[in-house]
Amino acid sequence: MRTIHYRQVGIIGRMTLALLTGALMAGCATVPRQDLTIKESFPARPAQPIAEDAVPIDSQYQVLAQRALAQSTEETPVHYAQLLQTGDDALLARLHLIRAAEESITIQTFLWKDDAVTRVLFDELLQAAQRGVRVRLLVDAYYPMGEPRQIARWTEAHELLQIRIFNPFTEEAAPTGGGVLGALLFRPRGMNRRMHSKSFVVDERIAIIGGRNMEGTYYDRHPTFIFKDRDVVVIGPVAREVAHRFNSFWDHDRTVHPFQFTDVQAEYLQVVNRSLSEPSEQDRRVVGDLLDKADTADLSALRSRLAFHPIASVEFTADGPSRSRYIRRRMTDTYRRMIRQAEESLVFQTPYLIYEPRQRRDLRRARRNAPGDLEVAVSANSLATSDQVRVYAMSYKHRRHMIRKKGMNIYELRPVPGDVHCIVPGYDYVQDLFTEDVPDEGDKSPARIRPTTPRIALHAKTVVKDGQSVLIGSHNFDPRSTRINAECGVIIRDPNFAQLVEADIRRDIHPRNSWVVARTPVPDGFWAKTSRQISAGSSRLPFLDLWPQRYMSSFEPVDMDNIVPPRQPDFVKHYRDISHFPEVDDPAALRRLRLVKWFGGWARFLM
Repeated sequence: MRTIHYRQVGIIGRMTLALLTGALMAGCATVPRQDLTIKESFPARPAQPIAEDAVPIDSQYQVLAQRALAQSTEETPVHYAQLLQTGDDALLARLHLIRAAEESITIQTFLWKDDAVTRVLFDELLQAAQRGVRVRLLVDAYYPMGEPRQIARWTEAHELLQIRIFNPFTEEAAPTGGGVLGALLFRPRGMNRRMHSKSFVVDERIAIIGGRNMEGTYYDRHPTFIFKDRDVVVIGPVAREVAHRFNSFWDHDRTVHPFQFTDVQAEYLQVVNRSLSEPSEQDRRVVGDLLDKADTADLSALRSRLAFHPIASVEFTADGPSRSRYIRRRMTDTYRRMIRQAEESLVFQTPYLIYEPRQRRDLRRARRNAPGDLEVAVSANSLATSDQVRVYAMSYKHRRHMIRKKGMNIYELRPVPGDVHCIVPGYDYVQDLFTEDVPDEGDKSPARIRPTTPRIALHAKTVVKDGQSVLIGSHNFDPRSTRINAECGVIIRDPNFAQLVEADIRRDIHPRNSWVVARTPVPDGFWAKTSRQISAGSSRLPFLDLWPQRYMSSFEPVDMDNIVPPRQPDFVKHYRDISHFPEVDDPAALRRLRLVKWFGGWARFLM
């Protein structure tokens, strides 16, 4: 056999060998495990005095929390809820609650990105710690919190402000490409099992549960991309359950101190000045006048949409941190039970809509047991709004099955909905916020240059059942949430509150704001009907789904005053076909979509 020397491999071969070598080295690297003595290896930071003269602001949240706890019994707990439908409201509520905290704050999130919003929020958390509030921040390891130096400085900001990272898959907080590849090759189960839960708890009596991560895009503060998401503030005894679940992750052996990462260690030991810089003027400008409004005692008096609602019943449900395949999937069980018990309607809002066999069986059972026709309406992303092309491609591959077999009515969001100023009340402010002064050529005076109009994307995870109960949380309509990730959410059983949420989703699926996905008319002729059958069979293949025709498309009404349901026989007379992927002019995105459809069906459960 001929020996192949390194010099004979060529450029591509060298890159391949280097990549494989890096993967092997990363696969053998030590992944951090919980070490309670880790800080003993680092210079002790002088204890910081508590500002005894600093006091929390007056807050209606705390007034209602005291009332709820005083009136609650074990048999009849008392709760209040507040709906956070816009990112601006969600950021205002968090700023206010940080300033109102008296004893503790816990934040659990899948993503914390170092940007203007999180830098301001961290500064607010630091001020809370300086007045004696215990602050704990738990972030999943999949996306780095920031540069290693920033993580090191955040970690040592204050002894009462603690940071932990859940389930790292490399020895670095900001892993390189080789480290990620090594984790994929050697620890696929550990890398895939992510903490996708999001919670924000103050004093163990006020909790925010929902889908928002910690990044400007979730709080209406980004120049090109804004997530429409949904949170709910729950006030009362159930907040203790949320705090208890947080503790189970915080104390788990897969939760580590940031100094256990080699890159964070190196940065900490090299940095002479470890003081944390305050947010810049630009950072504070991004948050805008919310910094002043956050001191308002009653936010519902400031904004009517932030009204507090007494609710009949609330249940918190969450997965645990264990990675065992045999663990009972509490959140998934709750999600599936809600689907099976529907009798009149199921109204979903989810960013990722992927065919899942167990949910198909649940819908079939619900239809069989429903006394009448069960309406299943789904608000989801279009390709023009989706932040994950490969996930949308999987949804696109199976949407004929979801519409015909599952009986769904699917509505896909427009990138700039007609009601954009209701969905993002500060939409014009966001556009002006990120406009820069750029001098014209040959003119010394600055010209106002407006960036690309921000597109809106769905990120809310919500199910409304029969207009009587609503589930709000982190669980997507996809196999990853069902089978792999740790998720959490709350079920609120209160008709008034459920209908408030349903009204918001039904506005989102109105033709002003979404396209409806429906079957295209069946052409006459043997070949057309045969092609439709081949297309249906091809979409079921896990590999080589190559048939080019798809007999589903996006539609919009010819007349906005004459809207009919997509299953009505004369639907096509009132709607016009506007193509499979309206308002998409990105050839690269279309290529990625086709590649996933053709060859990626087998990876449905990893999307």
